[in-house]
Amino acid sequence: MPKPTVKLAKVRTADYRLALYPDEKDHTTVCYLPVYEGENIIGSAENCHIQICYPEISEKHAKIIQENTEHTIEDLENSQGLYIEISNSYRQQMKKSLKYKFYPGTSCYLANKYKIRLEKIP
Repeated sequence: MPKPTVKLAKVRTADYRLALYPDEKDHTTVCYLPVYEGENIIGSAENCHIQICYPEISEKHAKIIQENTEHTIEDLENSQGLYIEISNSYRQQMKKSLKYKFYPGTSCYLANKYKIRLEKIP
């Protein structure tokens, strides 16, 4: 009888991550979510690459695309918006369906409430 063969799924490794601050007033609590090469959909739907289940987060809220070491972020026409942090006291809403450069250290806010920051994994 032939020996059974085992196929292992390809392991995806990430060089970048999103730091998610789930409490808009407390930025000491953080969750880390991997960002992979290619398209990364952020939303509350089960089929999103990065699933964040809060009432203000749309099923498909935003998209991050990683190409090598370059990143872009895009608002997916959700009802609550995507905001980029200009300074500690000022956020600007991103225009829908436009791609913005997303650099490590840059912070955005989902629904102008939940802070996400792109980071290189140490």
